[in-house]
Amino acid sequence: MTSQLPRSSDTIEAFEGLRGVAALGVVFIHTLYFDNFFTRQAYLFVDLFFLISGFLMARLYADALTTWEAASEFILRRIGRLYPLLIASTLLYLSAKVVQKVLGAAGVAMPMLVHDAGPGHTGASTLAITIGERLAQYVTTVTMTHGLGFFDAPFLNTPSWSISTEFYTYIVFALVCLLAPVRHRLGLFAVLALVGYVIAVEASLLRHHCLIDNGPDLCMNVHYDYGIFRCIGGFFAGALLSRMPAPRFVDAAGKSSWLPPACRSGAVVLPITVVVLFWLAEHHHWVALLVPPVLAMLVYSVSTDTGAFARLLRRKPFQFLGKVSYSVYLLHWPLMQYFEIFVPSRPNPIVAIVFVAVLLGLSWLSYNRIERPARDWFRRFAARFGEPQRLRSKATSV
Repeated sequence: MTSQLPRSSDTIEAFEGLRGVAALGVVFIHTLYFDNFFTRQAYLFVDLFFLISGFLMARLYADALTTWEAASEFILRRIGRLYPLLIASTLLYLSAKVVQKVLGAAGVAMPMLVHDAGPGHTGASTLAITIGERLAQYVTTVTMTHGLGFFDAPFLNTPSWSISTEFYTYIVFALVCLLAPVRHRLGLFAVLALVGYVIAVEASLLRHHCLIDNGPDLCMNVHYDYGIFRCIGGFFAGALLSRMPAPRFVDAAGKSSWLPPACRSGAVVLPITVVVLFWLAEHHHWVALLVPPVLAMLVYSVSTDTGAFARLLRRKPFQFLGKVSYSVYLLHWPLMQYFEIFVPSRPNPIVAIVFVAVLLGLSWLSYNRIERPARDWFRRFAARFGEPQRLRSKATSV
């Protein structure tokens, strides 16, 4: 039997470039090698992942998810995209812990791995925990439920919390498309986007107290507890944008009868706006709450692969970063553990360059040996749940 879902035939190259930029930004905030106002706010790039994912999933699959067979195939494809590298990167992280223990037992002085739990958190990984708690960490990671608020701190391969939330947001998306009448779909996308964003903002302000001076948390930096709502908000905002008329760029001036001014001139204004907001958020934490809506405008503005900024993102270096972005995102944390064990020197430019080079090389290897083969195998396996007719689509490959 053949797939009931559409084939991913075309690519929005600007999205690929944006994903590469976002992944590298997340790497920078988690390392000691880069420290400035921009990298300190780069945790907000995770919202860019959610927005792009929602846009692509809705554009490619929303009209095809009409049967339970199609929904089953969709979920299996998503498992094939996310799960193999999640497990591989977690094992790599655990191997670093084993190396640390072995060397420590041999009398080698081991540094405190200060990044075990991420910015602003002590983290369960650095605390003395019971065997039962450790087992719970493993079970929730294997079931991709570790980002759904069951723990009071991040653990293991910390950035993977977003993989957990995104997988279960996929399920919500499939159910909405499958069960809701088409005429109500856009309304539900809008409601879910708004509710997710509002809950994430509420958690930042009232639960994490992000406006307290010198507090441990930054505004909109919710992940291990309320990250699922942050993901739902961004994902369904992206899904909503995918159903809007495509932005039009008539010429270099970007004249259009309806396109918002900030989206004109090839969206040149929006990247600058993001940088300015990052700088303002450094001094006024509440400004970070405004970044996701601006990122949504940025995603929408480059969604046709036209305009000056989109052309920049379509250049080969950004396309390479985009292709390996998932591996960059999940492998940088385990790699940092090894660097802190074997390169315990103070941060310096040489170490930073070596780290990025090793990370990109490892990510390229991961993409070709883990990501792509696993994705293709799961796609063939998932097609067994489909029906004889294969649908066509102009949407982006994911």
